Amino acid sequence: MDDPTAAQRIAECGRDLAVAPVPAFTSAAGVHIPTMIAACARMAGTYLFRSFAFDVFTAPRGQAVLSLEAAEHTPLLLRTCAGILQSLGTTIANEPPTTLGTGTRQPTKTLIETQAILDPLYAPAQAKFALNDRQMAQAAAVAARMIVRHFAKYVDPNTGYGIVAFAFTEGSRTVPAPLPSSAGAT
Repeated sequence: MDDPTAAQRIAECGRDLAVAPVPAFTSAAGVHIPTMIAACARMAGTYLFRSFAFDVFTAPRGQAVLSLEAAEHTPLLLRTCAGILQSLGTTIANEPPTTLGTGTRQPTKTLIETQAILDPLYAPAQAKFALNDRQMAQAAAVAARMIVRHFAKYVDPNTGYGIVAFAFTEGSRTVPAPLPSSAGAT
């Protein structure tokens, strides 16, 4: 049976997830917006990967894993993000850019660094909103979309969407570090 409250919980969690990393990614120079966008989107991909319940315990974290599941579900995250951005009046291209740009438009953290920072910050939200990993992927996608929209004045939405597309894909196809046994839900 479908949970009628799931969509609301996912949306509310997404708002929390968009705010949670701000202190962790703030330096004396301010917040690096492409890193924040990539962080939320990478975590969406990471939670999606975890929802596949692959037996990757012997694979090193950071190892790429190609799967039909990622190929099937990552585009759903992309379409959801693009659709919401467009419904809110943010104009984005039909396809994300082929490059992320250079210099200041590149995220300053790797996926593994991002995961180490955000896993402990996102775990309380997952518990608070009682979301499984697939729902957390959706909530983190909502967070990424919120950051793209909120900072459109500083980072072009097409560039932001390109970062999201790359990061969703990267996260959904990369072995994450294992969670402590008390964290996360599947």
